[in-house]
Amino acid sequence: PWPGSGGTDLPGDGVDVWDLVVEGSQSPRTEVPLNVDTSNTGFAAGNFSAIINGTWKLIHGKAGVYDGWWDRSPYRHENVTAAAAAVEVDGVDCWLFDLSRDEEERINVAEANPDVVTALRARLAALADPSAGYVDPQPNTPHMAALPGLHNGTWAPFEETAELV
Repeated sequence: PWPGSGGTDLPGDGVDVWDLVVEGSQSPRTEVPLNVDTSNTGFAAGNFSAIINGTWKLIHGKAGVYDGWWDRSPYRHENVTAAAAAVEVDGVDCWLFDLSRDEEERINVAEANPDVVTALRARLAALADPSAGYVDPQPNTPHMAALPGLHNGTWAPFEETAELV
């Protein structure tokens, strides 16, 4: 069985969560692939992958525009601190957070936990293996009308109208 698969022999992310859905029982899932993208095209060209396994969250490669923390009540912004900055591992930026101790992902613990980084990077590599069904995503360039600069710093849905085209 695949790690985090709940004991199934399915490749990738096949986990039977039916009992969770209909009965509210505990999830067999111990892993959540958040994004697996090793392509070199589109808006965030380069590796853009992340996974949660147990209490660990690894962001591997380009993390996009990482500009700090946002609070919605009241709506305010805090800048990134040095404790949360990327750590370069084998030439690739990564962030590792222990979600059991740091729910807000403010302290990158990658340097202190190289074995966890190695294991989670290996799992991301397995998920990105074409023989396991991985296919590069289609290019997904954002529409200019959705850009955060037009919407108080947040990505926003938009309706394409004659004015926007």
